[in-house]
Amino acid sequence: MTKNWFFCAVLFFLFHNAEAVDDGLDDLLNHDSGNSRVFFKIDQGFRSGRFLDQRMSNLHYSGPGAVINFSRYAYRKDYNSELSFARFYFNPSLPRHKNTIVYNAGGGIRYLHLNRVSPVGPFQVHVGGEVNFSADARYAPRLANSFLFADFIANIRPKAEFSTTHFFLWKDWDIDLSLAWGLGGYALSLPRYGVSYRLADDGGVALQGYKGQILHPANYLNLTTSLFIRESFGGAGNPNWFRAGYIWEYSSVKTPHDLYFQNAAHKFVLELYFRVN
Repeated sequence: MTKNWFFCAVLFFLFHNAEAVDDGLDDLLNHDSGNSRVFFKIDQGFRSGRFLDQRMSNLHYSGPGAVINFSRYAYRKDYNSELSFARFYFNPSLPRHKNTIVYNAGGGIRYLHLNRVSPVGPFQVHVGGEVNFSADARYAPRLANSFLFADFIANIRPKAEFSTTHFFLWKDWDIDLSLAWGLGGYALSLPRYGVSYRLADDGGVALQGYKGQILHPANYLNLTTSLFIRESFGGAGNPNWFRAGYIWEYSSVKTPHDLYFQNAAHKFVLELYFRVN
């Protein structure tokens, strides 16, 4: 009981202090003239993932995991951009029968650019796109000759972000909503068949080859939505800020031989922005 009261007191202090120093986060970010404000951004949080890789198995695997990301974020009145140079996640996953664990890990880099456009009703709107390079690997030590699979994907994704302010409980909250979807790209799938090794020409074994393919709407679906609240905590002279929220991601790739790799995840993330210029 004492611990619960202490936790509530810490949350109240954090948000009460944020309200006291917050003269409007957009005002803090925009009070410089045409100069960019550059931030070092750290994301961290929890992930609940579920995937299907028909090259490996027809079972769905799911489990909890963690995510972390480091990036450079630049903000101006007319646009914002972000370069994510270290993005990682890890999920130990199990099927329903709980006998075969799969270690699912991934990472990548991303560049995002969003231009500010005319407001739509109560929303400030940014539209643009991002370029992603990602890798996703699955390691299942109990699956013998179907134990290691990976997909390397480069894609282009349009994105829209909507920001507004809404009064709830004791204060005004800055709220961000976003939607991004995959337009196309290129993928390398390893191995190309459902086994990790094949019989080599010399009678031994060799790693199974990979298969590359162009991604388009007929063989590729990729969606990401998010909802965040946004607050400052550094004051007018040094507007560090944070966002806390929820992200839902889904992707489906039809690999060679009509086999699917599908991956979905719920993420609960805290993003910290520290000004560096």
